[in-house]
Amino acid sequence: MFTASGLRVRFLKVWEKSGYNTVEWVRYITKAGSYEIRC
Repeated sequence: MFTASGLRVRFLKVWEKSGYNTVEWVRYITKAGSYEIRC
């Protein structure tokens, strides 16, 4: 997904029915590099 500022956001969301706890994270990719935020 691209935003108006040129920031590209890729995301992963997992739905697990067995009760396993998943880690949701968002990765931001900019012209200068990239960084991740984990929730």
